[in-house]
Amino acid sequence: MDSESREKPLATSLAMSRRILIVGSALPPTILADMHRVRMLANDLPAEGWEVELLTPCLGYQHNEWIEPEAEILRPKSVVIHEVPLCGDRLFRKLSMRSVGWRVLWPMFRLGLKVLKSKRFDLVYISTTQFNLFCLGRLWLALCGVPYVLDYHDPWFRRQTHYVTTQIGIKSWLTSALAKPLEYFAVGKASGIVSVSEGYLEQLRDSYGDLDCLSAEHAVVIPFGAAENDLIAAGRSKKISELESRKLLLEVIYVGAGGTIMAKSFDAVTQALGALRLHTPELASRVRIKLFGTQGQWQPGDPKVLEDIARKNGVEDLVEEHPSRIGYLKALELILMADGLLVLGVDDPAYMPSKLFTYALTGKPLLVSFHSRSQSNAYFKAMPNLGKLIQFEAQIDADIPNQEIMSEFVAEMVEGVVTDRKELIAAHLSTAMARQHSALFNRCVSNAGLVI
Repeated sequence: MDSESREKPLATSLAMSRRILIVGSALPPTILADMHRVRMLANDLPAEGWEVELLTPCLGYQHNEWIEPEAEILRPKSVVIHEVPLCGDRLFRKLSMRSVGWRVLWPMFRLGLKVLKSKRFDLVYISTTQFNLFCLGRLWLALCGVPYVLDYHDPWFRRQTHYVTTQIGIKSWLTSALAKPLEYFAVGKASGIVSVSEGYLEQLRDSYGDLDCLSAEHAVVIPFGAAENDLIAAGRSKKISELESRKLLLEVIYVGAGGTIMAKSFDAVTQALGALRLHTPELASRVRIKLFGTQGQWQPGDPKVLEDIARKNGVEDLVEEHPSRIGYLKALELILMADGLLVLGVDDPAYMPSKLFTYALTGKPLLVSFHSRSQSNAYFKAMPNLGKLIQFEAQIDADIPNQEIMSEFVAEMVEGVVTDRKELIAAHLSTAMARQHSALFNRCVSNAGLVI
């Protein structure tokens, strides 16, 4: 570390004037998709003049399959972390309630209240997909007067559900029934809203009208960012280097959710691959798409949904699906060893994939498959070198056929193309995301009297 890097935290700490409590549902070594925003902000917000403290459930609340001991190195080191102790676990076990959000709700409220009363806080930021925890912001506001901002990674209340990721039971039905009134309660007094997608903000405005927190000044779109340190932790040098060797087979890696929610997306990919095989079989025969972590609860004998789609399109010999969950650092290792990377989308045009800019940062050839009306498509129009975009449910007269896009992607892998995209995606690195958050937080704190 050079002297400038050493001096910056000291200079920043002396200038700090605001303190924020960030609330999440997990921290490493627990690895869940919705905790990355929290840990990245914990590392990067202090450079923007914010003293950060975290409030999160202790490990006792987390499912064993989510805990990755090797991921402890990703845990924020220089911030105060308040861990909610395990409470009432025996009762919830009897009720067969595994949701962290409901189990931790009351003890998190109590500990958060204690923390907020212990010293001056300027803001509370709640970033989680355990949406019932959003309600804590309004309760703490009433008792402590600290304004709060909510972070939407996904919609909380859905008027129509086109796909599901878990089995539907009485508890799931009850959660859905409570979503609308609880969301109205939580959003009604918020000072600001962060969303990964403009579509989610539009849905909130359609539901709740002209709330102050949904104004252009206080509601912002900040997509998921990429953290260079994650790639370094997985054994990558900071400088993107040339691939060491070319192989006969070209491995395309996908890590993430699969099943029915990604069916249309992967169908478009395998149709394009099948068309490529018809025209240039020698090129297509080198491709191997390997899919990992697609169905976390998968058991031997269960169907492999994405492999079945590949079979329908005649490319089952070019696709391998490994549904069982894999660790975050292992996933990063896989993408760093790949020849190309794949990102899949869902039916919802407002969906924003959390891994997009992390994958782009590797410099690997990148192929994505999104809905033709996906708001994420705008990134590829604005940044053509970001990757290759296949669209499903697109018009027949699409500008470039998916087969041609697949051909270009495979050609990049054959040539060993490495694209240094760091400057291209600078606005989407975790440090830039922290600056965007800080700007919103400062506005919310300055105008907090308008919503309290």
